[in-house]
Amino acid sequence: MGDHPMYYGDLLTIRVSGTAQTPQATFPISLPPRPSFEQDLRKIEESEIGSRFAVEVTATDTLNREDFSENSIR
Repeated sequence: MGDHPMYYGDLLTIRVSGTAQTPQATFPISLPPRPSFEQDLRKIEESEIGSRFAVEVTATDTLNREDFSENSIR
């Protein structure tokens, strides 16, 4: 990230209280199938790629060469 400002402190603290419970839920051992509109593109041929997208982060508060601020409407 170069000279981009980073925060290294704690973001939050979670405190849990009460009596411990025995887990009743079982976790699945496999994921559900992908939706039909979400294809697996890991094995696609280079010739099938029509365009690419890149995100550019600079040392200042710009994203894709545009100034970013909390008041930005973009």
